[in-house]
Amino acid sequence: MDLSIVIPTLGAPRLTNLMNSLDAWTHLIPPGISYEILTGQEAPLEGSVKMTKRLCLASTGRYVLLANDDLEPVDGQSVPIALAFLDAHPEVGLLGLLTSG
Repeated sequence: MDLSIVIPTLGAPRLTNLMNSLDAWTHLIPPGISYEILTGQEAPLEGSVKMTKRLCLASTGRYVLLANDDLEPVDGQSVPIALAFLDAHPEVGLLGLLTSG
């Protein structure tokens, strides 16, 4: 597994929006990059940090992409460029992607 996309969510309305945009977003991941999507709803007293940690621990990808539940498709190059960079630089432990808009 190349990539685990981890998305904690705050609840049903945002989860519905997320599911609607995920289909469009995942079409931008090129063939040959295997991925999984892990999402979970935060319990009121649990908070996003614990949910994010739980989802990351359950992931099986070489890399984890943390995303908010208001994820919007951007382009088809960000993920493959980031993965190629991380493969070429094993000393890098964290990489942030910027979007404009």
